[in-house]
Amino acid sequence: MARHVFFGENEREPLEFLYTHSAEYLMFTHRDIAFLPVISSLGSDENFDRYAKILYFGDVNEKIRTDSGKIIYRYLMADTAKEPVQEILDISGKRYQPGSWQISSIYLQIREKPENTSEIAVLVEIDNGKQVLRVRPQEIYFRGRYIKQEGDVFPCTILVDAHSSDPMDWRIVYLSSKVRQNLMVKLFLLNMESQFFLPVYPDPTCSQASDYSVRIWKIKYPEGLKLNSEYLNKQFPKSDLYRSWMMDED
Repeated sequence: MARHVFFGENEREPLEFLYTHSAEYLMFTHRDIAFLPVISSLGSDENFDRYAKILYFGDVNEKIRTDSGKIIYRYLMADTAKEPVQEILDISGKRYQPGSWQISSIYLQIREKPENTSEIAVLVEIDNGKQVLRVRPQEIYFRGRYIKQEGDVFPCTILVDAHSSDPMDWRIVYLSSKVRQNLMVKLFLLNMESQFFLPVYPDPTCSQASDYSVRIWKIKYPEGLKLNSEYLNKQFPKSDLYRSWMMDED
């Protein structure tokens, strides 16, 4: 289930797995999100093909005033949480290998508008060991709004957890393009609608659904879906990989 439902490579894969096991509902919890790296490891092959991790920024925050008087907020990780990103990065015509780069911080600028709404500008700071790049993210989720940016952008998604009126209290969630495609992330974190997974708990009309630690969807299977006997196999496919996950009995 970790491989085919939590980290299926497309929407059909989890649907096929769930259909084969006669599932009627799907549940995700905050605990699943918290243990996403562990679950993705268990669902990966020997090359950790589906390993994924969500990065959180906001352990350390800075308020910067520019020479022109503008306020910019910088969100960082705690030093103990920093680590290289284990994914390939393609940006500005260059490719960086897994482990050769990391996200240093996230910059936010908030512009209040007369209509009691806010505009947001975001930059992601990337350190590849030789230079520091500051680039715009491809997608931003902010106060229920979805913003997609065009042009020379960094293929990632930034989720701004603006749970208070003070940006110094906010937390920034970084989702790589790989993590962004995860079914659990799309349904639970991004509140994306799906024609196959219909929210039943909390009530779909609830405006604070994202505050619930447990959420449930009713599965509406597409026509023509068939059982896949591969998903009923009780034998581990590769004995070497199985042994690698077994705890040392000594």
